[in-house]
Amino acid sequence: MISESNHFHCPSGRRPILRWKSLFVFGLILSNAAFAASHANAQAVEDNRQKEEFFETHVRPLLLDRCIECHGPKKQEGELRLDQRQQVLQAIVSDVKLIDLESVTQSRLLQVIQHAEDDVQMPPSSKLPDESIAVLTRWISEGAFWPETANLEADAIQRAEQWRQHWAFQPPVMPDLSQVPDAMNPVDYFVTSKLSEKQLHPSPGADIRTLVRRLSYALTGLPPALGDYDAAEKAAGDKKAWINQYTDQLRRRPTMVSDGLATGWISHVILTRVVMSLQQIENTRKRGSFANG
Repeated sequence: MISESNHFHCPSGRRPILRWKSLFVFGLILSNAAFAASHANAQAVEDNRQKEEFFETHVRPLLLDRCIECHGPKKQEGELRLDQRQQVLQAIVSDVKLIDLESVTQSRLLQVIQHAEDDVQMPPSSKLPDESIAVLTRWISEGAFWPETANLEADAIQRAEQWRQHWAFQPPVMPDLSQVPDAMNPVDYFVTSKLSEKQLHPSPGADIRTLVRRLSYALTGLPPALGDYDAAEKAAGDKKAWINQYTDQLRRRPTMVSDGLATGWISHVILTRVVMSLQQIENTRKRGSFANG
């Protein structure tokens, strides 16, 4: 007769097998859980990377170009700054959240950029393009991700001071002329040096007739005399010396303005304009009288 306990008795040889099966199943569960956690972490990292890329590529330039001038380190209209992470993500404007992640369309930032007639319009100069509005809407819809390392304040300050870097606002500094050859003008030397740095070559020198024409128009406003061309071609062997001599001659010649050569022409133009203006006034007066009659 089989005892009741024998129904639950397992042969001793099968116990290790059951134990190993249990351990295998447990290990499989753990490995799947670890894989799932690792996959989730990797996915989260990738999502953050994409959000950061979107912020740096689209949101940052938009804020800097259209918002920071009035809501940045130099100026804070409405006591609102859009260059600081905490200020943007936690600001309350007119009792409304600037960024409302639970109800995106209720975000004050998205409301004012719609330029509704009965609401504040930002930016005040002109409405943002539809593409820019879509960028901000998507940014808020995806959680308004703002990298902690994104320092728009520093960028805004740099932009505000960028005008100081323009060459026109730099104090003049006397360049080093020690390398300039004695026979070369310093301006020509520096121009040639810059051309060489960019692997460029200067244009070929102008011929003597071209130089004569350029000098005459530049110094007198008149074309050169025919004899000037002949004299220049005869002196082509020592072109530089002749050019200096010719320049002095041009300075002593009468010019259009200084010697009154253009006085008659200018007077004629002024008189003609006065006559035309008087005729227009008279015609307007006659049309007005006809209409009243």
